[in-house]
Amino acid sequence: MSLVCLWFGTSVPLVFVGSYLGFKRPAIEDQQNSRADTRAGMVYDGSILPFEAVFIELSFILTLIWLNQLCYATSSCAVKTIIGGTIAFYACFWFVWKIFSSVKTD
Repeated sequence: MSLVCLWFGTSVPLVFVGSYLGFKRPAIEDQQNSRADTRAGMVYDGSILPFEAVFIELSFILTLIWLNQLCYATSSCAVKTIIGGTIAFYACFWFVWKIFSSVKTD
């Protein structure tokens, strides 16, 4: 019952106050510059996606801890770390090999 009182006592009045204040302001115009859209896409790709991946992993781990499956969470993290480290090592090795193979030593 207290949750219903909190809902109708705070959320509903705030919705109406926000809609009243929102309708008093002028409408926001969209930008017509197409380059702004590509920059926004680059910002999304470069900044939000890594945090999204971390959030998904943390929610997975915390769910397993909450369900008392700590052993499964630990082994899952260890396997992902080993696989990620292996991929990173081979990617760096390939990159360095590619760079130094193009250098001439005449």
